[in-house]
Amino acid sequence: MQMMGITSIWWLFLVFMRCSGLLAISKGRESSRVARSGGFPKFPLDDTGRPYEMFPDTHPRGPWTPDKPFECGTRYIRFQPQRKGRIIGGTVPPYGAYPWQVEIQTFHYERTNFEHHCGGAVVGERLVLTAAHCLQVPQLEYLRVVIGDHSLKVRDLHEHSFRVERILVHPHFRKSGPYSNDIGIIKVRASSVTGIGFNTHVRPICVPGPGQTPPPGSWCSVTGWGAHK
Repeated sequence: MQMMGITSIWWLFLVFMRCSGLLAISKGRESSRVARSGGFPKFPLDDTGRPYEMFPDTHPRGPWTPDKPFECGTRYIRFQPQRKGRIIGGTVPPYGAYPWQVEIQTFHYERTNFEHHCGGAVVGERLVLTAAHCLQVPQLEYLRVVIGDHSLKVRDLHEHSFRVERILVHPHFRKSGPYSNDIGIIKVRASSVTGIGFNTHVRPICVPGPGQTPPPGSWCSVTGWGAHK
């Protein structure tokens, strides 16, 4: 696959936030972009302008089957989190509610195992978006990407691990402060022809195009693993 435009990916990180069970926190006020949430995923609209949700036997295009293509930002699992005005607290969503969520692990030499390090988002069949400071490791072999993850304590049904082939950090990272331009891209090693295989619980998030800016007051969701009390 072709690498998507770096400009679009840098811009996306301005609205994507990393958090370190998976939590979902939403904030903002209602806006005209009712069809977008959780990093601006797109849901197909019906004739009334209301978003469809991807459920078996209820979507107008019928239940999902392996031969159907995946649209970025679409979700198969129903989840409507309670909206709050602050990024605090959170709700444990059902497995698959945020199928683009990625866990990034680092290898601990003393304990000889990989452990949770950061979060990220799937943006392509071999591309993951994350924070640049999450990629400050001695060697690429110290990083591992886990897709389809929900519980950090057990292996989930659609969980799969990938080693890292290449990382790309914003060229101006930390030039204007410790977390300025804090964005990076991971290219995972392909374990098959397509790399990351998409299914009901693993899907890419949408990347805004050049010049696309969410209007003030748009709903947004922050997801990741962390304390919620």
